[in-house]
Amino acid sequence: MIIQTEKSERMIVSNASAKNTLHCIGKGLPFYTRKIEYAHVKDALVRQELSARYDVQSWEIPESIGDGIEVQMVDSRVVTVITRTAQYVFLLKKLSSPYEIREHTMSSSTEIFTPKVSEVYVNLLEEIISIYGAKVRVMRDGEIHVREL
Repeated sequence: MIIQTEKSERMIVSNASAKNTLHCIGKGLPFYTRKIEYAHVKDALVRQELSARYDVQSWEIPESIGDGIEVQMVDSRVVTVITRTAQYVFLLKKLSSPYEIREHTMSSSTEIFTPKVSEVYVNLLEEIISIYGAKVRVMRDGEIHVREL
């Protein structure tokens, strides 16, 4: 996942393999970009590959970046980014139960990004969050989401 602030600060969050992470970055960032401000990557091989190709400023994501952007690393499965006008919940892995999504603050400006899951799972997620007016977006294999905040 690539998040970019309005000041062009880039944040990478990945639970994927080195190959998939580099593929995502290659598709999501301009080829001349060599600087990544923040990266949250657990896998040592992925860190090594990123370090060889990019100038990573910090391997930790701060609680706030830019002007009024709050970042919450809930656990290895969920990242929440809150701006003045929207909230983004990124599910890095499928939750064991779609009902776990209720643990996260919801509003009509919330977008939930989930990895590829079954249609039944997505329908259940949408039903659970419908009272909030939030939206679910499924990230398909090879699909890149660059969010400008």
